[in-house]
Amino acid sequence: MTGTHRADRARRVSSIPHTRRLRRALVVLIVLGAAVALLGGRGGGAPLQASAASTITRHGSTTFQSGSASTASTAAPSDLRAGDVVISYLETTASSGVLCQTSTKVLDQVRGAVRLAACLSRVGTTPPASFAASLTPAGPVAMITLAFSGVDPQTPVDAQASAATGTSPSVRTTMANEVLVLGEGSNATAATATAPTGSTLIRSLNNGASAQVAVAVISTGAAGIASSKHWTVSPNGGKAAAATIALRPAIGPATPTPTPTRTATATTTPPATPTHTTTPTPTRTTTTTTTATPTPTPTPTHTTTPTPTAPPTGTGTGCYLPGDGSCGPYSYSRITNSNGYNTYVANQMWACGAPGSCGPETLTAYHPGQWSVTSTQKAGNTAVLTYPDVQQLFNNWGNGGFNGSNDTPISALAGLTSTYAETMHENAGTAAQAAWDIWTSSGEVMIWVDTTALRGSGGARQMGTGTIGGIPMTYYVYGGTDGLPIIKLNTNQRTGTIDILDGLHYFQSQGVVASNATISQVNFGWEICSTGGVAETFNVTDYSLTATPK
Repeated sequence: MTGTHRADRARRVSSIPHTRRLRRALVVLIVLGAAVALLGGRGGGAPLQASAASTITRHGSTTFQSGSASTASTAAPSDLRAGDVVISYLETTASSGVLCQTSTKVLDQVRGAVRLAACLSRVGTTPPASFAASLTPAGPVAMITLAFSGVDPQTPVDAQASAATGTSPSVRTTMANEVLVLGEGSNATAATATAPTGSTLIRSLNNGASAQVAVAVISTGAAGIASSKHWTVSPNGGKAAAATIALRPAIGPATPTPTPTRTATATTTPPATPTHTTTPTPTRTTTTTTTATPTPTPTPTHTTTPTPTAPPTGTGTGCYLPGDGSCGPYSYSRITNSNGYNTYVANQMWACGAPGSCGPETLTAYHPGQWSVTSTQKAGNTAVLTYPDVQQLFNNWGNGGFNGSNDTPISALAGLTSTYAETMHENAGTAAQAAWDIWTSSGEVMIWVDTTALRGSGGARQMGTGTIGGIPMTYYVYGGTDGLPIIKLNTNQRTGTIDILDGLHYFQSQGVVASNATISQVNFGWEICSTGGVAETFNVTDYSLTATPK
């Protein structure tokens, strides 16, 4: 792969959320109350009409800090009540596993020294006395907890995003007067945070033992794109991570529509109850282009595997990320070992550190089977600049199934297949390919399925030919004796099924993956070198990953 060296590729992987590769973590817990009963019609009475959205209000915050603790626990904020949203931001060492005790994590962002995660629940009829997270093993920790009233009980979080920078990223909101809860954390000893311009700092907390966290809030005004917000952390706050969580206001209590006066000779029909709708997020098309892109190798005849049953649609709340960072984690039913902690859609602009080295790139994600990225990269470039991708960690193997905390042995799997549908909308200047990037204990391997003509083999050396799941392919190695092994389909396929396990067995037969190797990550996306200098949208409209234990 021209201009792509293993040292550069390692930089990209260091930004992937894999807990055993990191030293510190920032965890966000969102705790919500139990579901409320829906309002129904009253027999013989007037119809109910929804009123305007409520105003979200904050009441109280509490903190916890320790040089070493196995449980981080804050007291409940003052005046806590049923239905409130409670958000706790927590910063600790990544070597300490974090368990949200009464909630489920829905967001996780890693930046070398920091991880940012989110857990979602609701305060019930009897508010708890405290909010806690377990740390295994014990470690230094700083935690801030806030409570909010007036949040939508059905869809409390309208949008969320995180970034491997000190900037809480932009999000797209669908209602007016939402509240953005901005979080920041670092391992900077004795550092304090200054809230982003226009926001209100709630707390900046430092335990004096390399655990620092801060929280700020800001109202959005009109619906639409809420711009990113930059934190200032000093001294030594250069390795901060940040997140944005948009809280959606509740629709106010229903009020009766006045009942018209009735007479003996006429019946008045009550007016219909208006239906409240949120501004819809644009739906992405699921039509895929099946015309093959020419490749430098001969094209044998091959029938593309049919696309499986349609995945969930992409309408609804999305994650909007203009720049480097991750959306998620997701609990995605079409990925076998997805558990709400280990599935992400990321915009990895890993080779874009130097100013002017990359053009803009924006990710919009609904879930791993429905996402897109719009990228503008300079014409003529041949080095890989970005890798927007679905990231699936395989670090939850144990006792013959996905119920532990170890990387998954290849030898323990009877099957590992993936269905996909993607479109690059390439132009004559596009240099990119759709590919799996798989990380094993023996190193990185790749499977290329859709490659533009300008990308070719990326400068890799042809080493042999074979098949993967019956599909003809060519085997390449990029670099020297310790180079990157690549399986490249001889015919481009933008939709189909790939037998990843068969590919791993092929790599084992070539001696580049050990017989006892384990899998740590299986990622799918595009390596983008150039878009010909114009904006180009890359779409995923279907994705599944099925792992079958022996």
